[in-house]
Amino acid sequence: MCRSLDQDDLPAGLARGELAAEEEAKLAFALGKAREDDGDHARAFEAYALGNAIEKPRRGFDPDPTSAYVLRSKTLFTPAFFAARQGWGVGAPDPIFLVGLPRSGSTLVEQILASHPAIEGTRELPDLPMIAAGVRGYPEGLTALTRGDFARLGAEYLSRTRAYRHLGRPRFIDKTPKNFLHIGFIRLLAPNARIIDVRRHPLDCGVSIFKQHFGLGFASAFDLEHIGRSAA
Repeated sequence: MCRSLDQDDLPAGLARGELAAEEEAKLAFALGKAREDDGDHARAFEAYALGNAIEKPRRGFDPDPTSAYVLRSKTLFTPAFFAARQGWGVGAPDPIFLVGLPRSGSTLVEQILASHPAIEGTRELPDLPMIAAGVRGYPEGLTALTRGDFARLGAEYLSRTRAYRHLGRPRFIDKTPKNFLHIGFIRLLAPNARIIDVRRHPLDCGVSIFKQHFGLGFASAFDLEHIGRSAA
């Protein structure tokens, strides 16, 4: 934190535009944490709101495509769709997918599960979204794939994630919150995998997200409306 500015002067200093936007946002979030630690919650929220307002245009998030994608997925992934493809993919039960909102407690759940001798914790793995991105017209493009295609893609996922498994345990955790967008794909790719949807009260989770200065990958985290739509 800049020692030449008192905490109470930081907003004015930020408003002068003396720093790059990223550094301004970091200072605003730091000020919010300092005020929160002092019990000044109203002014802490003001600082967090300032940090989010600085970050929001930098991230350029539009929630409408995600909402449209979810509606398309709900239309596609019907019980009849899955029944027609029962037993497709790979039978291995190795993956355990932890999905949900950021700040929902997924890291704690991962640590609890990874304490079991048969389960290995890894990290937030990029492999499933990358495989999905390779399906033309995803998710509707899944209708054109054959049993053999899903077996091949399932084997590809297991092969790609093997690099993160160092302990020789039979199960492993893929803790990528945004994999909730691919739950239908997971059920087809690896029908014996486990999916754990980690949930926290949406208000608690939303406030925690709003207070967090995320790096890349959570562009929806810098606007209360966007956060609310993600939690709905």
